[in-house]
Amino acid sequence: MSGTTYDKNAKYRRSWHINRKIPDTVKLTHDMLYSYYSLKNPEPYFSRLCQESVWMGGGGEILVGDAAIRARHSPTKEQPAFHISDEKYFRFDTVVSSTVCASLKLGAKGSELFQSCIRKNLTFYYEFWRYAERWGYF
Repeated sequence: MSGTTYDKNAKYRRSWHINRKIPDTVKLTHDMLYSYYSLKNPEPYFSRLCQESVWMGGGGEILVGDAAIRARHSPTKEQPAFHISDEKYFRFDTVVSSTVCASLKLGAKGSELFQSCIRKNLTFYYEFWRYAERWGYF
C-alpha cells in the first residue's frame, strides 16, 4: 500500500457511474446555444453555472464564477438574434464527465444571404459526479 492514496469519493463516483441516468449533453448544449443565440434567452446557459465555472475566451480572457460569466454574456438590446444555419456537435465521454465540442454558423435573423456569417467553435465540459444531485441525475 506504500505510495497509494485513498480517495474517499471513489466508491461514490464508481457506484454513481454504474447507476446514473446518462444525460444527453449534446441535446443540452444544443438547447442552451439555440436559446442563447436565436431567442436571446441566456437562462438555460446561466442556470448551469456555479461559483467554480470557468469561461475561457480567445485572446487569453478567463472568467471565473457565475457572476463574472453572467456579466460578460448577458445579451444587450443591440445584439441581434441569430439564425443557426449549420451546426455540428462532437461528444467525448469519460466516467465522470462529458465534453461537447460545438461548431455553429450564425447569421443575423432577417438577412437572407447571410453575408455576414459568424463561425463559432465552442467547447463545453460537464462534470457529472460533483453536481449530479443538483441537476437531478439521482
